[in-house]
Amino acid sequence: MGDETRFEVLTEYIFHNFPNVRKIADVAGGMFGHLNISLTKCGYDVTTIDPRFGYRDYNCYGMGVPYHENMASAFDLIVGLHPDGATESIVYSANFKPIIIVPCCNHWEGERYGRYKRNIVLTIRNYLEENDIQFEEGKLLMSGANEYFRTF
Repeated sequence: MGDETRFEVLTEYIFHNFPNVRKIADVAGGMFGHLNISLTKCGYDVTTIDPRFGYRDYNCYGMGVPYHENMASAFDLIVGLHPDGATESIVYSANFKPIIIVPCCNHWEGERYGRYKRNIVLTIRNYLEENDIQFEEGKLLMSGANEYFRTF
């Protein structure tokens, strides 16, 4: 099901690497908004955008709709932690706003190519390079799908 520390690990990464961010879109954050809760506890203004979202606790705010890159303008940072089918829209958002994405599955162009494989990482890298978007690539200190892309 994923590393139990993944929400805190990504929250800490955001805290240390995005000093001017206040308003965050947690894309495909799930029904319970665990990343939202972690980020909100650090003082961020977070909105989870996921058709499954339904949790209302810890001042956790969300929208039960699919994310589209035209929503990016309302936020300082677009975040996708294992975002499945929202991967492509998050990456497209890098044309407008900074993103951080930790992909887990091979969702691109409406297709799902199976479990986490290198080709989604290559697809994201190629898109960012082809569109002259400055990015950093690395691995978060957690088990499982931990490769990330961060744009500026």
